Amino acid sequence: MKPIIDISAHQRSSLINYDALANAVDGVILRACYGMSTETEFENHYREFRARGVPMGAYHYIVQYRSASEQADYFARQVAGKELKLGYWCDVELENNAPKLTAGQVEAYMALVEAKFGKIGIYTSWYMWNQIYGNRNPFTDRKLWVAHYTNRPAPILPYGWQSWWLWQYSSSGRLAGYNGNLDMNRWHGTEEEYRAWIGEGETEPDPPTEWVINIQIDNTGKVVVTNPLDGN
Repeated sequence: MKPIIDISAHQRSSLINYDALANAVDGVILRACYGMSTETEFENHYREFRARGVPMGAYHYIVQYRSASEQADYFARQVAGKELKLGYWCDVELENNAPKLTAGQVEAYMALVEAKFGKIGIYTSWYMWNQIYGNRNPFTDRKLWVAHYTNRPAPILPYGWQSWWLWQYSSSGRLAGYNGNLDMNRWHGTEEEYRAWIGEGETEPDPPTEWVINIQIDNTGKVVVTNPLDGN
């Protein structure tokens, strides 16, 4: 399969050859909004990739200093009327030089957005999730889009998840059509399963149950790795 990329206002539309980039990917996930800030390139990216038949999804980088309700409403307005075969995603991470995102904020936002769209996925990393949730996870049945930049054959998963749906394995990928770094993502299954997920097959596949590395923090603060692939 070709990679799936995620892009935002950092990738200016004026610098993209959409014909070439569309041909180099199997899907694109667009940042629809950052807190309550307008995502200036969202409409441009959506229009250009849709015209070329590229499946898309949308994510929301949520923040602590705006209410969950106003952020949920804003996201719903941004994505209204758009075809997003790769689904909706909540970006759960810590923002630099800003109040720390809390578990309560994440859960309030998820409840409000899911009342509008049904269950959505979560983007996060082991580190970010641990900083916010520690050894707790109320969303183990949601699709996981995990960030872990590594050469290992599988990512380290945040607490509670036993599988991943998408894996952001690099932030410095290069593809034809854009002369800059791109976030690169891998789909967990086969191309047939991918086509099924985006509505071009018969049934949506189940997440994988193998190739899992999981890290937890015990009561003494020690890092415990379970199910390592290489014995380390």
